Amino acid sequence: MQNERTVAVQLLSRWLETGEFADKLLETVTENRPFVMEVFYGAIKRKRTLDWIISIYAKRKPDRRIIPNLYSAIYQLIFMKDPPDHAIIDDAVESVKKLESGHFAGFLNAVLRKIAREKEIVAGRISTLPTAIRESHPDELYKRWSTRFGTQEASQLCEWNNTAPSLIIRPNTNLVDCSALKQLLSDGGVSYSEFSGIGSDFLIIGRGKGVSALPGYKEGFFSVQDPSTAISVELLRPEAGHMILDACAAPGGKTALISQAIKKIGVIMAMDASKDRLVRLEENIKRLKLEECVRIVCADASDSCAVQKATCGMLFDRVIADVPCSNTGVLRRRPDARWRFTKEALKQLNTVQRGILDSVSQLLKPGGRLVYSTCSLEAEENELLINDWLTSNPELTLERSVLLFPPKTLSDGAFAAALIRK
Repeated sequence: MQNERTVAVQLLSRWLETGEFADKLLETVTENRPFVMEVFYGAIKRKRTLDWIISIYAKRKPDRRIIPNLYSAIYQLIFMKDPPDHAIIDDAVESVKKLESGHFAGFLNAVLRKIAREKEIVAGRISTLPTAIRESHPDELYKRWSTRFGTQEASQLCEWNNTAPSLIIRPNTNLVDCSALKQLLSDGGVSYSEFSGIGSDFLIIGRGKGVSALPGYKEGFFSVQDPSTAISVELLRPEAGHMILDACAAPGGKTALISQAIKKIGVIMAMDASKDRLVRLEENIKRLKLEECVRIVCADASDSCAVQKATCGMLFDRVIADVPCSNTGVLRRRPDARWRFTKEALKQLNTVQRGILDSVSQLLKPGGRLVYSTCSLEAEENELLINDWLTSNPELTLERSVLLFPPKTLSDGAFAAALIRK
């Protein structure tokens, strides 16, 4: 059986070669998952800093085949406290021996041992680097955040993105209240703390427990979601008896919150374009016991004809569209998204986002409310897009918008805007 360091190296190698989504690659890991996740995600987050360290300590450019080994080992040496240095280095060297002759192994051994001897020096030099290198972000993101939020806030955001996200749950109040869930967790020996800030009844679970192992998981007593998800549902103002469209619903966190707000009295049409994501949505709906008020449909929210067909042309009291975006508000949960960010990708996303607004706005009743939301911090996907879209769609008006800035809210970053049809 492969040890956890080897698994992390293999994931890094696959990610570097293919550019696949990191969370999808991690889904294949079942053994020693917390450690593998820490090294794999951590090395991706710290990639730019790791490249800087390699440029200082490697006398020549490393062969691309051992870059994953370097990333994994250096991340553990510099950014993790528990693994002993000799174990990290020995594992890395043995792994490379299987890959190639002793030539690579000797090179790797020399680089890692020098870094291990000078760990305090390395840490000190990193602390003096420019923010974008020190906190391992693309220059493009750091520059645009500095312009928009200020350099201090941009630096805080970069630091936040490199922290480990917490496991946060919220009671399914259709089945159990928060006090009962707390008691269940306590009885099961699960440590937790209450999230104080946006939203309500969100509980931060202590380290060391997997989601499915928590008391009440199988019974559907809670959903896993960040408090930021509550903002768009609050702006939506769903009421009992409403017909509601959740246009980009998977994996179902907002659908769950809406069902609780209407006490399962009404109909929620949960729609998504991805069949794979719909499988997860359906699993969550069943686990949370929401089948009586949730109808799942497959359609691309940006395709007006497909949406009209899937919804049978009905009109809704409320529509919520949590659209595909650049994910710049959730970079600590999606560590690879920072390396995919480009202006070109942003323009492509804008086309999809506008298409979704064009499509789903047609399904809104007069006086109805449409909430557009993203997990992005970029104005082009948020305020600027909404204001520009409204100039071509005067039958809707902006009531209110909210932007969540992670270092201040201690939640994921998010944007939501409530639009009212006249």
